[in-house]
Amino acid sequence: MDHLAAVAPVTRWARIVPTASRIPEYVAAALRHAREGQPGPVFLEIPGDLFTETVDDAEIAQPERVRPVRSTGDPAAIEEAARLLADAERPVVFAGSGVWWSDAGGALQALAEQANVPVFTRRMGRSALAADHPLHFGMAWFSMNGVSLAAASECDLLLLVGGHLHYDLEHGRAPYLSSRARIVQIDASPAEIGQNRAAEVGIVGDARLVLEQLRAALPAQTPTTSAKSEAWVDRLRAACAEVEEQLAPLRRAEGSPIHPIRLWSEVEPLLPERTTLVTGQGDSDFWAELLVPPRAPGRYARSGRAGCLGTENAYGIAAKLAHPDDDVLVTVGDGGFGFSAMELETAARCGAPIVVIVSNDSAWAMIKAQQTASLGPDGAPFTELGTVDHAKLAESLGCYGERIDQPEQIGPALRRAFAAGRPAVLDVQIASFTSPLIRWLCRTLPNPHELIGYPAGTPR
Repeated sequence: MDHLAAVAPVTRWARIVPTASRIPEYVAAALRHAREGQPGPVFLEIPGDLFTETVDDAEIAQPERVRPVRSTGDPAAIEEAARLLADAERPVVFAGSGVWWSDAGGALQALAEQANVPVFTRRMGRSALAADHPLHFGMAWFSMNGVSLAAASECDLLLLVGGHLHYDLEHGRAPYLSSRARIVQIDASPAEIGQNRAAEVGIVGDARLVLEQLRAALPAQTPTTSAKSEAWVDRLRAACAEVEEQLAPLRRAEGSPIHPIRLWSEVEPLLPERTTLVTGQGDSDFWAELLVPPRAPGRYARSGRAGCLGTENAYGIAAKLAHPDDDVLVTVGDGGFGFSAMELETAARCGAPIVVIVSNDSAWAMIKAQQTASLGPDGAPFTELGTVDHAKLAESLGCYGERIDQPEQIGPALRRAFAAGRPAVLDVQIASFTSPLIRWLCRTLPNPHELIGYPAGTPR
């Protein structure tokens, strides 16, 4: 099999080590290609016969520790971006994974506070700014956070840092992102600048260094500009309050099965600051995405744009082994859990006491919602699942398990799960209530779902 041909289209760099003496050289090159610019996967094959070779250590080059090369932005572009940001009346920042890779959280916060500009975060950048920071308005994901859509549809400047205008931002199209909005884009990769919608100013460079340059170039705010920026921030705070008013009754929903908004509203305040949150790609996971923000930088993992099911337990095990003193919470639907449930045995065997919340509605809820919306109530065959007690399955694999069917059971059960000292599964019986993402996707179909979480006046 030609391994390089198979993996080259989906990696940044792919090689086969030719001799044992060059293994250190190739490993160093692989690390450098994986981490420089916009980070991504690489492929390095070490043929099995190399492990039987004998080599002289003295003849082997030993590269020094690989560190990514970081570059600053073009000074002229920095000055132009600073001017646009200072002149904007309704600016907004969307910060993506590049902020995490560049350790740019402090620089992002300093810029936001100096310019008094609202910030929305996405992907691995979600924890770059504390969830309770007064200028952090949640996810930059239109279908999952209506406030981000309200901000984008009205803004006159978008500062896009370490992220891209992909499907979760409707590819930057109007009216979702205002047709009048100017875009300043900061990215480590030149190829990402202006993708899907042209940038007024494109700055190629390390997110942290460029944000520091931009902050230094900003003029001091005048009373007039301060009043304008505060009015804009207040409008978005009012939009957040409007969304919370819609969610509040559902946060208190009683009865069984448990409403997913009640589930995650109970879970969120109980998690320690350094909890790693691992979410999947089922409908129930999107409620967790919305209602349980990451606690600290580097404490958030999801399967990414491909939407793969089955990664959740593996990611959780890896996170626990990497940070054994920190809690790990894995969220997954009952359908997605079936892809990797047996990895609980792996978790027990290798000493990774993760806690898994299985949102169990006995259905492929995401698929069912979309198929019934487009094809009618009888148009979703094979989306119903049997009744499975996942807690008993966990116990049979040497793990802790509890089944939950009342809201008041959630908090005590979660505490017991984290205290169990072994992998734990909480099988929570939830009501099927489609997430904002699926409601958004179904809005143009013949049987549209009512949208929740969108302030009045936002594009729908």
